[in-house]
Amino acid sequence: ALLPAVTTDDTFSLPKVAPWSRRQLLVHEKDALGFYVSGHPLEEYAESIRGLATSDCGGLGELSHGETVSIGGMLADLSVKTTKKGDRFALFRIEDQYGSVKVVCWPEAYGRCRERLAEDQVLLVTGRLELSDDGVPTLIVQEVQPLEGARARAAKLVVLSMEEAAATSDKLRRLNELMSSRPGNTPLVIDLTAADGLRIRMRPNQFLRVEVSPALVESLEQIDSRWRVDLSVSD
Repeated sequence: ALLPAVTTDDTFSLPKVAPWSRRQLLVHEKDALGFYVSGHPLEEYAESIRGLATSDCGGLGELSHGETVSIGGMLADLSVKTTKKGDRFALFRIEDQYGSVKVVCWPEAYGRCRERLAEDQVLLVTGRLELSDDGVPTLIVQEVQPLEGARARAAKLVVLSMEEAAATSDKLRRLNELMSSRPGNTPLVIDLTAADGLRIRMRPNQFLRVEVSPALVESLEQIDSRWRVDLSVSD
């Protein structure tokens, strides 16, 4: 016998939600699979890390015991402990594309930087390198900075990349207003990719310079989410 036809008027609609940022996507990939699939969270910081760090995790074993080094990477495996005297200190790892290193943040340093220590934060850690007898490195913290803040302070040029379609007169007007409202010492240039593929670099106002900060980067990206902001630490 033929089965009766099934009809329904029920319809399903998925809620409209904001798409994940690239960083959120990568974090969820790592949580679900244990590794990154579509990239690495530090890719967007690569130029800044090269300009600010003095070594990467893979090269620490080639340095000298007692040397002061700066490493850029993501914080992982944070553990806060207490000394016998009751002072708090932290143990964690800094990970980059080349490996990871154990970091010890003793009470004095922990008191200065504890608010900056959180899982998956991208940090610039400066400290004294200790090498065990078999060459395993440990970093003793002297200073911890959010990489965004360190990058902003060291930036010598703001590079704003966009496609021609995203460079409307209204958005460029808002860009000029933003630059005027945040005067500083750092020039801004636009890398424009035309419809025919030609790339053009131009400075919207050769006399106007901006104060670089994470808030500036966020404000630029709010004008158009397709714009890419790079803080160059070299001229």
